[in-house]
Amino acid sequence: MQERIMPTHYETEPSAYAGKEPEYEGRQVMRTTSGEKVMIMRYLKDEGLYVVTSVDQAGVISPPYKINPDKLVKEAGAEKE
Repeated sequence: MQERIMPTHYETEPSAYAGKEPEYEGRQVMRTTSGEKVMIMRYLKDEGLYVVTSVDQAGVISPPYKINPDKLVKEAGAEKE
């Protein structure tokens, strides 16, 4: 049986990036400023928020949640070649 976890935080208000193009691609793995490993699912241009899911723990289902781009940090070695 897979464990389900709920995000401890999520953004509801549009960010300063609302209406701007995304900085990161979908399906890119990033870290949050709190150290959580997440995968970008999509970008909500009208809100300036990313929809992400946690990929920290194998076998754990994490529902998608919204996060401000300022809370994402590119992982070392994650750049495309």
